[in-house]
Amino acid sequence: SDSSAISLAGHYIGGQGNNQVMMSVVQAKEAMYRCTTWLTKYSPAMQSTCPQWGSAAVMGDLKSMEGSLNETEMTLQPHHLYGQYAEAVHGTACNDGVSGLASLAFQQFFLGCLGLPLLVLSATWLQDTLSKDGAAFQKLGQEETSAAHQSRDQHGSDSEGAEEEDFNVLYYVVY
Repeated sequence: SDSSAISLAGHYIGGQGNNQVMMSVVQAKEAMYRCTTWLTKYSPAMQSTCPQWGSAAVMGDLKSMEGSLNETEMTLQPHHLYGQYAEAVHGTACNDGVSGLASLAFQQFFLGCLGLPLLVLSATWLQDTLSKDGAAFQKLGQEETSAAHQSRDQHGSDSEGAEEEDFNVLYYVVY
C-alpha cells in the first residue's frame, strides 16, 4: 500500500491516482456550502428567537473561509504548483547549489594549496627554532618518568589505571 506522500507525488508527477489533499479541499467546500445554505434558511428563525444574534458576522466568516478554500484549490492545481516546484527545485538547486558547490571546492583548493604548506613550514620553523643550540626532543629516562608518576600520585589521580591510559606530557622534554 502506497503512502499518501507517494500517492500525491504520483498524482503531480505522473498524473496518476487521486490527489487526497484536493479531495479534502473539495469536501471542505461542500461542507461550507451546506453551512451557508443552512444559515440562509434558518437565520430568520434564529433571529426571532434570539434578537441580539446577527447572521451577518457568521455569514461573512463563512464567505471568507470559502474564498480561502477556493484559493487553496487553485494553488493545488498541477499547473500552478509546477511553477513553484520549478522555482524551488530547479532555481535553487541548479543555480545556487552549483555556485555554492564551486565556492566550497575553491575554498578547499585554497586551503590545500596555501594553508597546508604554511602549516608544514610553521611546524618546521618551530622545530628548528626549538632545536637550536643542541636541544633535541628526547624520551625521558625511567627515573624521570617514575618521579613524574610519584608527583602526580601525591597530588591525586582520577583512577588507578590512569598511568597507562593518560598521555603523559612529561614523556618528551626539550633540553
